[in-house]
Amino acid sequence: MISTVGKRFSFNDGIDFKKEGWDKLLFSCSSLGYIMSDPRGKSNMQMLIEAKEMWTKKKNEFLELDDAGKGDTYKAKQAYAAMAKYKIKIDKYEPVKDIPNLSDKCKTHLADLYTVYTTGRTEDIISKYMEKGTMIEEDIITNYSILKQRFFKKNIVRKYNDFIEGEMDFQDEDQDMILDAKGNWTIFQFNRARAKPISPLYHWQLEGYMWLWNKSKARLVYGLVNTPEKLIELEKKKLMYNFVGIAEEYEEACKELEYLHRYDDIPLSEKIAIFDVQRNEERVAAIEQRIKDCRYYLNNFTNANKLFEEDETED
Repeated sequence: MISTVGKRFSFNDGIDFKKEGWDKLLFSCSSLGYIMSDPRGKSNMQMLIEAKEMWTKKKNEFLELDDAGKGDTYKAKQAYAAMAKYKIKIDKYEPVKDIPNLSDKCKTHLADLYTVYTTGRTEDIISKYMEKGTMIEEDIITNYSILKQRFFKKNIVRKYNDFIEGEMDFQDEDQDMILDAKGNWTIFQFNRARAKPISPLYHWQLEGYMWLWNKSKARLVYGLVNTPEKLIELEKKKLMYNFVGIAEEYEEACKELEYLHRYDDIPLSEKIAIFDVQRNEERVAAIEQRIKDCRYYLNNFTNANKLFEEDETED
């Protein structure tokens, strides 16, 4: 997995988290989709509650049998043995009941954060998809402005609160709305994206922006924009390296590649896709709690493989 943690300005810069602890770590809005992914299995607290409920149930079964003067029967012995089994579980989960249940995706992202902020290293790997998305961001804003016949400008303000930080792309002040621009590598990815509901990764990111800017609405703007010439030329070089054929066939393949990455023949209205979301206070509260859980995890990171072990499968 390529780390989503980059060298961009952050309010976390300059803090020695290894020394001071992780309770002040701010999560970027782009990180929220990773940490908010749903974990598998049950939390320690859920396991504890269920063990207590089953212990009580088996205790009542045993007492009913005992009251009937059958405390030494096979069924009574079974109930008593089950009580002992669930008592062991209660003793196991009581000390660790407050340890959060996090998904593997969340833990991987937290491991990346730990590495970045304790060593200063980043996985400085930029894919062609990421590079195009960054390069065409303002082009998408421009196309959206033309489509809406209004001027929108790129935001350069970064905000933060006690939990998150972020820099949204632009906003519609008339509609009191946050807007975020996303580009796609080719028209195929663009049409696949607009054919489906908004991805959880982007939905959580918008939720963070709405929280920071205190807005009730947000809009994801997918834009289909010509791939920058620099990236097209790189694709041609890759094509040449792997190409088997004569020069004329290579030239024809280059034309097809250019056609794949240029969209001047497509109407502007077909090159913008919009997804609107409403602010949800329950999701905001969930972000707060998950960040508290993530900070707890990071504070115990060096012992995480022991503290956060997965429970065995239930019979």
